Amino acid sequence: MAYTVDGSLAADPDGGIVYAPRYVGLLARFDAGGKLRYLVQTLEPVGPPVLIREKGRLRGDPASPKASLAIQVVGDSILAVHPLRDDTAVLDIYSLFDGAYRESWRLERPWLKFQLSGSRLYALTERGLEIFRIKAPE
Repeated sequence: MAYTVDGSLAADPDGGIVYAPRYVGLLARFDAGGKLRYLVQTLEPVGPPVLIREKGRLRGDPASPKASLAIQVVGDSILAVHPLRDDTAVLDIYSLFDGAYRESWRLERPWLKFQLSGSRLYALTERGLEIFRIKAPE
């Protein structure tokens, strides 16, 4: 069952949360009381993982494509890292208000976690900690 709920959470400025499932290309925003505000498909939709029956139990196939690696809310934007099939990744930016797609930044390699602090973006990759200077979304 962990495959069905595995994903990333990010707090929003109104006290709610944004959720991005790891194995399904969706973004969901919930208010502070847990009520769903919206559920949208990401730019590159990914279906649920393939399930494997093993010793009488179901588990997700680890080779199933991942839809999301990490998310963060910055101002009125949701930043979401999505892996690509060529072992690179993309940082997609969505509107916090309604989940609408805004723009994408191509990444050299997938970021496992990231944190924006002022004009610096700290990213954990398989190579370690990488630091980028960027203009933050407004």
